[in-house]
Amino acid sequence: MAASGAESEQAESRGLPRLRVRRLGGRLAGNMAFLISLTIVVLFTFFAIWPESVARYDPTQNKLSLRHKPPGHVDDEGNRYFLGTDHMGRDVWSRLVWGARASMTVGYMGLLLGGLVGLTIGLVAGYRGGWFDRISMRVVDAYLSFPYILLAIVWAALIGTGIEGLIIIVAVRGWVEFARVARGQALSLREREYVTAARALGTSDWQIARRHILPNTVAPLLVVAGYQLGRLIILEGTLSFLTIGIRPPTPAWGSMLNDARNYISLAWWTVLFPGLAISLIVMSANFMGDSLRDYLDPSLRGRRN
Repeated sequence: MAASGAESEQAESRGLPRLRVRRLGGRLAGNMAFLISLTIVVLFTFFAIWPESVARYDPTQNKLSLRHKPPGHVDDEGNRYFLGTDHMGRDVWSRLVWGARASMTVGYMGLLLGGLVGLTIGLVAGYRGGWFDRISMRVVDAYLSFPYILLAIVWAALIGTGIEGLIIIVAVRGWVEFARVARGQALSLREREYVTAARALGTSDWQIARRHILPNTVAPLLVVAGYQLGRLIILEGTLSFLTIGIRPPTPAWGSMLNDARNYISLAWWTVLFPGLAISLIVMSANFMGDSLRDYLDPSLRGRRN
């Protein structure tokens, strides 16, 4: 009977995450704010993957005769510049779309790399405990105690800039939140009856983590991922604005703002549209994180209803 009960609890622990995901999908399908935010994120992701399909002009081609043309300008050849041109005569719309590739690539890859590192460290620290838990959490506390922009500048000096360097820099920034959440989940789940039963039946730690702990950690990590995506994109934009991120002439939203800051009164559109793009993607990612948190946190769910 005891063995049968343990097997039943283990089966339930494996099936519960799938049920939660299905219920979550059904609830979020009726959340207009979540759907709008998701649409914006998907749209910018499309820009990042296929920029040439929506950007007509070369984003790095200089045409000084067309510098600071307002939105909707049509040149002598009949070419329309939907969002105007910048101080080098480059099409703002094309640079905005191609800039999405840099920002979204750094954001997604930094999120993936940081999430994998943080998840691994957090699960091992929470489930195994001991010296690894103490050391890793002290490292996390030390990271959170420093302004990361200063650490990012140091990292940029050590490993260089460019997309590859930025991915590493933002991943180093992003792993700590994943580690803390994963550790907290592992600490809570390792004392559950089905985990204790699986351990008593001789199940290896790897199998316990894969079958019981990891599936029940996914939902909280999705919330973290929503918030972190916006933060990492802001970090990329900040570093590019400070000229230690994506280097010109490669378009990036932060470097576009840096190029335009001396021409705000002369060409307001060169500042407005890159800033609007950053604001939209960051707010959308945060709204997605808020929606996931509201539906996954029972206390907030009751308050919302």
